[in-house]
Amino acid sequence: DAGAEGKLKGEGEGERPGREIQQLMSRLNALSLPIRRTLGDFQRFKVTPQDHVNYAATWFTLAAATWAMAYARVRSTRWKKLL
Repeated sequence: DAGAEGKLKGEGEGERPGREIQQLMSRLNALSLPIRRTLGDFQRFKVTPQDHVNYAATWFTLAAATWAMAYARVRSTRWKKLL
């Protein structure tokens, strides 16, 4: 269907938005911004433990690579000064 291209999942014709979207829309209509969050909003944490492992591995790898490049730069600068 050409008309459905580019629409987000769940936004097809005749489909209603999900419950979370309905709640968000009602909050936007009822409250002034910023939206206040409840404790329950923070307890529904949608990042899995595996995602945390992946993020940690990524950042530790980036940190190690940065350290190695800085160390190589400092070491090469010292070597040139000694000659």
